[in-house]
Amino acid sequence: MPYIFPLILTNIATGQICAGGSCIAKPTPPLIWPGHLSPNAINCTSGKMSGSYCAGVAANQTCDHTSNICDVGLYCSSANVCTAFINQGSACTGNNQCQPNCLCYPDGLCHVMFSLSLNVNATDPRQCATNYMKYGQCSKRPNLNGAEFYTNSTDSTYVCKYDDNFSNNGLCIAFSLNPATTGYCSSLSTVPMSNYQGYMANYTNNSCTEMDPFCDKAIAAFGCANIQAVFKEYYYDLLRMETAMSSSCWYLTTTYQVGNYTCGAAKVFVWGFASILAILLVILI
Repeated sequence: MPYIFPLILTNIATGQICAGGSCIAKPTPPLIWPGHLSPNAINCTSGKMSGSYCAGVAANQTCDHTSNICDVGLYCSSANVCTAFINQGSACTGNNQCQPNCLCYPDGLCHVMFSLSLNVNATDPRQCATNYMKYGQCSKRPNLNGAEFYTNSTDSTYVCKYDDNFSNNGLCIAFSLNPATTGYCSSLSTVPMSNYQGYMANYTNNSCTEMDPFCDKAIAAFGCANIQAVFKEYYYDLLRMETAMSSSCWYLTTTYQVGNYTCGAAKVFVWGFASILAILLVILI
């Protein structure tokens, strides 16, 4: 018997959607952050635009990190006021104060990301040229000492072993179709970083807000032809995880999104991966 789609009707007057005989509130599309393309100001978080891009809250105005987002070139201070980013080489006390392509380094100054060599003290892995640190110092990315995938019968606590005597939690892939590939260990040494690092260090400054490195404005400057390579590196672990699944499986979300990315859709791409990014950060820490 063929699948019959439920009847979906929209009541414009009440703002409701009738799905399968039940009325639910019509979902409100997320507002667009500063630095992203928008067809009109109504769709922007601030209700304002700068050229073809959404603008944000102006300098010295009240801000937050949810709806009142500061304009490009500004960050939301601890006093909840939009303040100009601190330039490279100037004094800082926190990462969010520096230009989007910089971080606040141990010397108390803003420097471009990925600047420190091996065995140098660091407070954030993004300060290191390897984008990896251990015991408070920049370190080489270790090789995985064992299988990349494991079965769900394995305790995921520190199941991932590396050649520098480092162990990390494994990640459970609950939706894998193959029981032998329901757990995943990140192959840290094989994760490519050059395209991602080049993009972050050179194109996000004065283009994106403090919390959103993949904005349309930065991507346009970097070039549409190059951004897929950046996404493939940024989501490398997720793409690797998905290789364990059937090619016809609808769970191949990351592979599909990266393969079908088009410029002008950065907001949708990144926001749609909010929960997945949280998992990715756990893998890379």
